[in-house]
Amino acid sequence: MTPSSSTATATATPAFATKRVLVTGGNSGIGYAIAEKFLQEGATVAITGRREDKNKETVDQLNKGAVGSARALYITSDLSKEDQIEVTAKKAVELLGGLDILVHNAGVGGFAAVDQAASAYAAIMDTNLRAPILLTSYLVPELRKSAKDGHHPSIIFISSIVTAIHAKNFGIYSASKAGLTHYAKTAAYELTADGVRVNIVSPGPTRTPIFSASSGANAEKAKEMFDEIAAKSPVGRIGEPSEIADSVLFLASEKALYLTGSDLFIDGGYSLVSA
Repeated sequence: MTPSSSTATATATPAFATKRVLVTGGNSGIGYAIAEKFLQEGATVAITGRREDKNKETVDQLNKGAVGSARALYITSDLSKEDQIEVTAKKAVELLGGLDILVHNAGVGGFAAVDQAASAYAAIMDTNLRAPILLTSYLVPELRKSAKDGHHPSIIFISSIVTAIHAKNFGIYSASKAGLTHYAKTAAYELTADGVRVNIVSPGPTRTPIFSASSGANAEKAKEMFDEIAAKSPVGRIGEPSEIADSVLFLASEKALYLTGSDLFIDGGYSLVSA
């Protein structure tokens, strides 16, 4: 190794050093993987979650892998409650000192047949659609400030491939994610001129607690479901949270400055055989 290459390696700056990131629903699954990878790349990350004890435990674990001055913080809030959304936005700005990257990951699943919509509608829509719409609205001023400071801010919405496929009993959940995707594209159209990019990541079947729970929270049933999906998938397996996180970091990075309004399907081709 030459002296010059050694110096370059020693002084390499993490890709997201100085970036301020908010990841909703960051204490498990895909959200945890996203927060973890941002921290490994030098960002300061605030996560949200409903349980104080779980949030504290998660942040303690995340900080073990933080690089440089990066650190994890948490906000305990229930984004399904409208009166907590603006409070969460203000707390995030206070903790982070501003905002450069907003990742809307918090979401809930749920089955409901077409004649059972009344029992599931509010629980799913309030978290999956209303919360990210309102939180975006409250945080756009901070992202515009970030753009003026040359920080290349972005918003990333975690949607789902259910916007492109059809499955029984998924009507309300699918509608919530379809609404989210269309809102995100409109936001991209409106905000890109202000220097704020907006993109979407739509995961396919991914090994997460919420996905496992859809099988009835039984380990044997979950394995059967994973095996069935893997057999149908072109790549022969389901996804891992870290793979979804990799796509989020790419979209948030300066390597993706020409990308806005995109919807990136990370599903191993599953939507190709399930539409």
